Amino acid sequence: MKNLLKKTMLLAGIVCTLSIAVSGCGSSRETSAEASASQEAGSEVSVSGDILKIGEMQFRMKADNKVVREDGTIESKGSGHKVTVLYDEETTFYIRTIYGDGSSYEDTDATAEDMAEDMRVEITGYYEGKELHAVQVQLMKFE
Repeated sequence: MKNLLKKTMLLAGIVCTLSIAVSGCGSSRETSAEASASQEAGSEVSVSGDILKIGEMQFRMKADNKVVREDGTIESKGSGHKVTVLYDEETTFYIRTIYGDGSSYEDTDATAEDMAEDMRVEITGYYEGKELHAVQVQLMKFE
C-alpha cells in the first residue's frame, strides 16, 4: 500500500511538471493576459481600412488584417474585421492626396465632414473595449 501511494505521488508530480512545462505556470499566464489587456486598452495603435458607414461622431470601417502598435509590433486581427471608430472635437483630420504611383503626396487639413463611405482611411488612436478612439484620422485621396 505504501509503495502504491509513493508511485501515485511520483506519477502526479511528473504529470504536474510536464503540464507546467508544456503550458507555462498559471501565474505567468495571468500576468501575460493582464499585460495584453492593458496594452490593448492603453497603447496607441494604427489601423487602416475603408469606411463602411458614417454616424454621429463615429463611423464603422472594414479594417485591414493588421494593427500596428505604438511599439512597432504588428498584431493580426483577421481579414476584414469591422471596427467602430469614435472621434471627438480633439480628433485631428487631414487628407493625404497621393499622386500617380504613390511616389509623392500632399497633406491638407480636413474635418469629419470630408469623410465619405468607401473612403480609405488610416486611424491612429487607442482601443477601449472593442471601440477604437481616434486621435488622428488620415483620409486618403488618390489622383
